[in-house]
Amino acid sequence: SREGTTVRYSQVDDIEITRRRTTIEQAVIEREAAAHSIARNLKPTTPTVELFLPEALSGAYFVGHLVTDLDSVGGAIGAAELYGGKAALASEVNSETAFALEEFGVTLPPKIEDVVEENPNAKIW
Repeated sequence: SREGTTVRYSQVDDIEITRRRTTIEQAVIEREAAAHSIARNLKPTTPTVELFLPEALSGAYFVGHLVTDLDSVGGAIGAAELYGGKAALASEVNSETAFALEEFGVTLPPKIEDVVEENPNAKIW
């Protein structure tokens, strides 16, 4: 039960296991009814979020951090998709990253050096 200052866990062979409630537990129990009342009276709202997509990023190349691992490549690919650009690699990928990209059918982006060599004026973020 949630009443009282102790918590009963079990009773085996006439031995009862209990402990004293912590100060936090007691405070939560004391405020539970008020919290439910507040929650019932809340009006559901849908927040308005504006998406910020600067034109300057359209067509840009996105590169992750220098040691190219899965989150680095994933971030570059995600940013490229979001902003209408292209992904590039800062370095060779490790075996985990290569496996994940292959497993999910994602083409390995080009190395940033190759991008710059082909297009010296490329926008790189």
